[in-house]
Amino acid sequence: MLVRDITERREIPHEPGQWMVFRLLSWRALQEARDTRQAIVLQSLKGVADVLTEITKSRPEVEADPVAEFDRGTLLRKGIKEWSYDAALPDSIDDLDEQTAAWAAEEIVGLHTRTEQERLNGFFRTGEVPSGAR
Repeated sequence: MLVRDITERREIPHEPGQWMVFRLLSWRALQEARDTRQAIVLQSLKGVADVLTEITKSRPEVEADPVAEFDRGTLLRKGIKEWSYDAALPDSIDDLDEQTAAWAAEEIVGLHTRTEQERLNGFFRTGEVPSGAR
């Protein structure tokens, strides 16, 4: 399915009256966000891989964060189509506060997950907009 026109408008829960429209990301955009994240992690781990392995072995398992595999900046730049803020996109994305940026990244990844599930269930065809979407 082509994803370029699939969007969803969401109210920002901690900012009454504010909203964002997210676009479903293509496989290429998701891969770019993964690759960017991996490059950042690899760069920061040079020389400490063995220590990290030992620490990871000793820690109890925690639930995986689906957003953690992606670079947040890439997700936000490619995933936010519109917003209610009086600032230009994508220039102002880096000016978002931490809470809003984290929420938006979760919504973008969640949109992808929801849409994939709808597609697998046969409820979704190319060009249709999910419920609650703009």
